[in-house]
Amino acid sequence: MGITAVIFDIGGVIANQDQDQADRDLARLWPRLSSAAVTAARNEPGMLELWHRHSCGRADADLYWGAVLAQLGIEPAPAAVAAMRDIQRRTLWSSIDRPVLEMACRVHEEGRFRTGVLSNSAVDYEPHIGRFDSCFHRLHFSHRTGLRKPDPTAYIAVVRDLGSELGETLFIDDKARNTEAAASLGMPTVQFTDAGSLAVEMAELGVAVPESSGQSH
Repeated sequence: MGITAVIFDIGGVIANQDQDQADRDLARLWPRLSSAAVTAARNEPGMLELWHRHSCGRADADLYWGAVLAQLGIEPAPAAVAAMRDIQRRTLWSSIDRPVLEMACRVHEEGRFRTGVLSNSAVDYEPHIGRFDSCFHRLHFSHRTGLRKPDPTAYIAVVRDLGSELGETLFIDDKARNTEAAASLGMPTVQFTDAGSLAVEMAELGVAVPESSGQSH
């Protein structure tokens, strides 16, 4: 049997941070701080275990962002933490790759495939999650489910929720570690680079994206 379901990642595939807006907001509070510096601090090896717990809903957001501020050399006072969280809530996932979202919506609307999301996330991503409701049958965000990629249980949970099988479910993600984990479970995968390449690779795997109806999402 061929593919019966398609699962999309969100961050780095469908949505990204509005870095220009984040840079402007950060600079008003901390003149030499940039979104790139915040991302680098979040990716420091010593921060990853806390991020993993936070993204599974097991570490408080104030604790996490306070640790990020400390990593940046900024006193994590409550007002500073609140300001940083406000910037992240407004800018994380606020920049949508419209062609990719439209592709996902058209696949969903055609009805031949079940569609889902599997994305590592956190509570401060919530303001932007509602825009995905109408384009997917199932939404699995790590801070809601407690399961994050590349843990095999995260993939298995969303595939089961979609009523599909691992070998019949296409998984799309921008990170090699996540597509490799899916492939190790027998899932067909595409490592995302851009919308045009994605459409071609999906078609090669039997998931042709329908033509646009002219409606927007």
